[in-house]
Amino acid sequence: IGFRGILEMIYQISEGMFVTEADFETRIRNANEMLCYCDGNSKENWPYASLEYLASQTLVCVIFEAYRNSYVDLAIDAYNLLSSRQKCLSNIKPMQLSLVYELIGVIWLKHNLDYGLSYLSLATKYDSKNYSAFYFLALLNFHEKHDYVQALTYANQCFAYLPEDASKNIVRDVITIQYFCYAMQKDYLKAREIISNIDKELKQPTIVGNKAYLDFKCKDYINAERLALTALKMDPEVGAALNTMGMVLLHKGQYAHAVK
Repeated sequence: IGFRGILEMIYQISEGMFVTEADFETRIRNANEMLCYCDGNSKENWPYASLEYLASQTLVCVIFEAYRNSYVDLAIDAYNLLSSRQKCLSNIKPMQLSLVYELIGVIWLKHNLDYGLSYLSLATKYDSKNYSAFYFLALLNFHEKHDYVQALTYANQCFAYLPEDASKNIVRDVITIQYFCYAMQKDYLKAREIISNIDKELKQPTIVGNKAYLDFKCKDYINAERLALTALKMDPEVGAALNTMGMVLLHKGQYAHAVK
């Protein structure tokens, strides 16, 4: 057992040097042997607490490093061993445990959506500011579950905790979900306020067309027509702009043009 502990300390000190499949298998075996020793000995024995903590940290390291090196099955094996003992989980700080649940949730998404969602929810339970877990939850509820109320809740929570250096793609995705969900709930004023943050300079025809639609729903008919025409000059096939122009012309009583 002492050798297992020393070997594991060498792995941790030399992080990044041992990344083969056999290395990860050895580390999982080390952790298991140390935990089995702890199971069979009293807490008064000297190595007990140290080995238990070391095994817990070992498994966390393996989860992230094995996944990063594409050994997904070994990452799952490490997690299963970690989660099989409550005392191991208690050795891990909540924020670190949140990241573990997030990663396991992402892994499960490829196999079982509900399992993935449950682990991502656990991630937010242990760290209420885990914006990336909220991001995945917002995306999945929007695109896969079509639960737009829940998707909006997660998107708003994600947006509240976005750091300044957050990926532009994440920021854009979150704002887009917010916009669509508010529009679906017919809160057009809020949706219009949010969509402007996606493309503040209004250079993207689809965004311009959607903004025109929201202006119309907010009874800003003059601006709706102006933006719809702008979008159609940029791209004559923007559906939202064509739809908005039809509604504007209908509002004006120009029915023949509206039909076209």
